[in-house]
Amino acid sequence: MAVLSDKLDKSGMTTFWHSLRVSNSMKGWHLQTIALLHDCLEDGKNLKPEILALIGVPDWLVEKDGRDLTVRKLQFLGITDPDVLASIEAITKRNGESYSDYLKRVKLNPDARLVKLADIDDNMTVERLSYLSDGKAVKMSRKYWSAMRYLRDIDDDSMLGTDSYEDFIRKEYIKLNEGNSGAASRDAGR
Repeated sequence: MAVLSDKLDKSGMTTFWHSLRVSNSMKGWHLQTIALLHDCLEDGKNLKPEILALIGVPDWLVEKDGRDLTVRKLQFLGITDPDVLASIEAITKRNGESYSDYLKRVKLNPDARLVKLADIDDNMTVERLSYLSDGKAVKMSRKYWSAMRYLRDIDDDSMLGTDSYEDFIRKEYIKLNEGNSGAASRDAGR
């Protein structure tokens, strides 16, 4: 977890705690391991040499593979279960990959899919969203709501990332706000 100790998420919190919460929400060592490491490859880019040394990556492997955390480094560190490694690779967003293509790939791996749903659930907590500006919180909520519906088979991939889906979410958000402002007006009149 040292890999994530100096990384901050969108709300300004250390990513380490997010991975721990996601892992704690899973049952069994297999899913807990995937959850604990679900952000490591994506966020483990250009690591400081002292972080790599701290987690036990030898200099010869850094010289061979560079300073990014890789599956080969995870294997060297003792993460050798092929299903765990495949799930970690499946849940890692690749450079240049669209979010909808990424979700389609995640959905193909049942364990990665379960961990991604737990990841989204943690990302959408009121506590985490409260650190963001209103606009950013709404944007993240829309993104994660759409992803959650897709991964749970509520919506098919024809709705994923489309304008019609964005319009639907926007209209629902406006309705929700109109309802809240009406309630606030009624409360103010009491």
